[in-house]
Amino acid sequence: MDYDNNIEINTAQNVSLELPLAGIGSRLLAQIFDILVIIIFEMLMIIVFSTLLNSTKHIPSWIPTVSLILNFVLIWGYFPIMEYFNNGQTLGKKVFKIKVKSDMGGPLGFGPAIIRNLIRIVDFLPGFYGIGLLVMFLNNKNKRLGDIVSGTVVLTDYKTKYKTMKDIKSHIGEISEQNYDEKLLDIAKKIGLDDSKYQYIVNYIQRKDKLKAEVRNSILNSFFDVLDLESCPNCRELINSLTISEKETFVEILKRFYEK
Repeated sequence: MDYDNNIEINTAQNVSLELPLAGIGSRLLAQIFDILVIIIFEMLMIIVFSTLLNSTKHIPSWIPTVSLILNFVLIWGYFPIMEYFNNGQTLGKKVFKIKVKSDMGGPLGFGPAIIRNLIRIVDFLPGFYGIGLLVMFLNNKNKRLGDIVSGTVVLTDYKTKYKTMKDIKSHIGEISEQNYDEKLLDIAKKIGLDDSKYQYIVNYIQRKDKLKAEVRNSILNSFFDVLDLESCPNCRELINSLTISEKETFVEILKRFYEK
């Protein structure tokens, strides 16, 4: 697939990341796949409702209503619902290994998911994404109008290639000169963040330079206290022994694993 171009993303903490853009070809193939999925579901609904209608002399009043609702949800809800609840991926995007992210490289929000898919109507004009394809060819981020307005970008579904702590430090950049225990990487692999914890980390990183050391340490300790460490009984003791700088490096690592 055409994964030749990269995009440079500057995070809120001024760390520069280079991530692989999804090519136009892979996006088109994913779109065709999703359209086929929608068509198949539409055909299944037609078969089901036709069977119901043929099995009774009196058409129940709820059948047309339910049919209209399901059609609306399928046609207008498939893309935003799948992308928001499935980590930026529809079935087509998953098959062709691409995903939607925010311009900052973070998870796709519900608002942007709705906006980018509403504008799909304009992108589709005058037929099969004529405007969308033109806009994608004219910008170096392969963005259609929906992406530009919603502040999103479509990337390859890259997997983190970090094997050692040195790899992570090198990727993050600003902490590359610091030396940390390899155990931090093992802990990060075992911890799964949810959206709220991820946002907590993002908010902290944005504010930390304005906070005193004791306040930063208190906030970090509060965050670590709510982490689920049942799968790693000795991890909490190690985390508690870290310096403030080491703790901040650790939350950077957690953030990167969440965004992969």
